[in-house]
Amino acid sequence: MIGVLVVDGGFELVCGEASFGGRRHLDDATVAGLEGFARRYGELLERHDPSEDLFTLGRDLFRFLDGDGGDLSALIDRAPPPLHFEIATMVRRPSPAELTLLRAPWELLATDRGFLAADVGLGFGPVRRLGRPETPSALDPWRLGLTFMAAAPRGAKELDFEGEEVAVMGAVGATELDLFVEESGDPDELGARLVEVSTMQVLHLSCHGDNAWRPKGHPEASPKPVLLLEDQDGDERPTDADALIETLQERSPRLVFLSACLSAAAAERRDGSYGYPLLEDPPFSRSGAVTQSLAEALVGGGVPAVLGWDGSVRDVAAIAFAAELYAGLAARKTLPGAVAVARRRLLTAAEEVLRRDWHLARVWLGPQGGGAIVGGSARRAMMPATHGEKEFLIKERRQVPVASHEMFVGRRRELQTAQRALRDGRHVGVLVHGMGRLGKSSLAARIANRRRDLKLAVVFEHYGALDVLAALAEAVRLHREAFDAVE
Repeated sequence: MIGVLVVDGGFELVCGEASFGGRRHLDDATVAGLEGFARRYGELLERHDPSEDLFTLGRDLFRFLDGDGGDLSALIDRAPPPLHFEIATMVRRPSPAELTLLRAPWELLATDRGFLAADVGLGFGPVRRLGRPETPSALDPWRLGLTFMAAAPRGAKELDFEGEEVAVMGAVGATELDLFVEESGDPDELGARLVEVSTMQVLHLSCHGDNAWRPKGHPEASPKPVLLLEDQDGDERPTDADALIETLQERSPRLVFLSACLSAAAAERRDGSYGYPLLEDPPFSRSGAVTQSLAEALVGGGVPAVLGWDGSVRDVAAIAFAAELYAGLAARKTLPGAVAVARRRLLTAAEEVLRRDWHLARVWLGPQGGGAIVGGSARRAMMPATHGEKEFLIKERRQVPVASHEMFVGRRRELQTAQRALRDGRHVGVLVHGMGRLGKSSLAARIANRRRDLKLAVVFEHYGALDVLAALAEAVRLHREAFDAVE
């Protein structure tokens, strides 16, 4: 291990078997100092341009770990790059004092020369680990498999789900990625789909998050972090850590990316802003238990690795980060390494809107988390990510253009309705009808894309019995060829 080992009410910097500076206690003064760092960070997140003060905070955090003896500087000189820097505790339920150390914004660590995260040669990738490390299960032979579910309840601000999906496909490439999209936004439907795609290494949830949610009409209730997912009718379904853990138990992927604001933020402030407690308002529930972020709770519930946002992240930054992350994972980088590259992509971006959120991503690991998550390049026996587009385009070229992934936007409710009808067992199919040039063929192509468990046959212009049989025969032939290629 390289980083900060938290144990027995104290901490020390370690690199393998070597310790730098000896044990330091998490006494009242040290904890107050760490809470002060958190408070400053929370206040800076509310500023329009906090870059200079974030750098100052990063240097102060470095001096804190460096101590009087230059401990952190010595560790960095000793450790081989890339510097996958763990802040780790040997227990899954750390004490409140230990949590102040774990939750500090170590992503900001900086020297007078700049942020450590900007140094390509150093490869600085901080992660937080709960529990004694264990040997992870062996990697399978599959290429990167991504289960993607987006949610935006009726009345909520729409997120750029299609843009995120397209960016990931563009960065990884259709030949390097198996992508399965669950359109419902419903955690119950997600649980059923995870059984069907159990070999996928990553679950990506793109939605809104709230770390201080209370049931409507119950202001006295203790706030808790939730994802704002959807019920079967598309209405809001706040989903807390317990519900997510129940969904993921027995079928947890190697990585869950909670791409939702505040998904790695644990406690509300009294003024309701961001995820950092004031000194007089510690992150405890009314029962005295420590309030965990969603990311922490999922790791405590057995998920090997969770990635979340420790603040409110902008759509464009989340999309750019995800694209870079999955490109790295597909290339078999370790999780800390892929996150480090994605974080540096934001930090060094020309666009200010990307740079502002570079430090928000947080990685939490359980005993078996970390390391690479992709072990091979074998393609799963499923249709490609562009399933549906090619068949429709060939049949209808020059006559009925079909929108590509990049062009197809704003039809999520229609997709949800069609998907629900095809799954409920009470309907034999879906009829899409309407005037010309409304996008019916594009919608049909995207429905086919989402149901890659089904085989696609397209009948166009001529609809007699022999035409239908010919289309079915062609679909069977193409399926056999694709299956033989996988074998």
